Amino acid sequence: MSGKIINFLSSIKMFFVVSGIISILLVYDTIFNKKESVIYSFPFLFLCGVLFINIFFCTLSRILSGFKGRKSFYFIHIGILIAILGFFLSSIFRFEAEVGLKKNEKTKRVEFNGYLYELPFVIKLNSFKIEYYKYPELFIRFANKKYPCEKGIYIKNGEDIYKIENCFNDFSIDENGKYINKTVYFNNPAALLYLNEKEKIWLFLNKQNHFGQASPLSLEVLNDDIKNFKSEIEIYYKGRTYNFDVYVNEPVSFEGYKIYQTSYDPSYGEFSVLTIKRDKWVWVIFLGFISISAGVFLWIL
Repeated sequence: MSGKIINFLSSIKMFFVVSGIISILLVYDTIFNKKESVIYSFPFLFLCGVLFINIFFCTLSRILSGFKGRKSFYFIHIGILIAILGFFLSSIFRFEAEVGLKKNEKTKRVEFNGYLYELPFVIKLNSFKIEYYKYPELFIRFANKKYPCEKGIYIKNGEDIYKIENCFNDFSIDENGKYINKTVYFNNPAALLYLNEKEKIWLFLNKQNHFGQASPLSLEVLNDDIKNFKSEIEIYYKGRTYNFDVYVNEPVSFEGYKIYQTSYDPSYGEFSVLTIKRDKWVWVIFLGFISISAGVFLWIL
């Protein structure tokens, strides 16, 4: 009976079925999934566990039969087992937390699994920058014409005359009620105009009017395609200061942690969202792939 169970668990059919489902989930997670990754979900880990058992018994049956077959078989299969084991360890013991920082704000505490986790270093945001492919330009469109959004320019509409009083790339109101640019970036473009030197008209991006004001004018921004985000950070560790630039898809490695540029919040001005990760078991996965590579090399020879 035990022999039948081992044969079932080590069957080629099970290997291809489980591998196929895992491959489909990986493709879905990489291309189509917009929510939380399925890689660390219970169903995915369960399938990986089934694949581990399948390969383990397949390898065990070869060993019990006197190490039949080429050496490459054992290197490849043992390598896959090590890689899956490393993936399990990484999934269970991995650390990943998000931290949001305003300009000049610093912290060493982040929330992880509902608890406050203290990092071994202090991280400070010196500045957050948005890089554009070209510097954006602000325009006011009327009919088929567009006018640069610059103070003092007049726009005529029959007997009505609009005068541009002020333009803002990132409109906000400070604590004194003054109209200001919160940042140098084009997060909330706006324009203030006077109609016939009497009525104030506000224009906001993608909004033709404001507070029910009817206006034939609209606001447009050209060349506002974002090229990259960058956080300039300082790390304080053991009495020393380290400076780094963190870009999207270019994480910074420090003392076993990786710091990623994840997002930003324009409503807070220069406010960066960073993701901090640590994986102590990634070396096990690398060891598994080294064994697989050695097996493939022996198989080719």
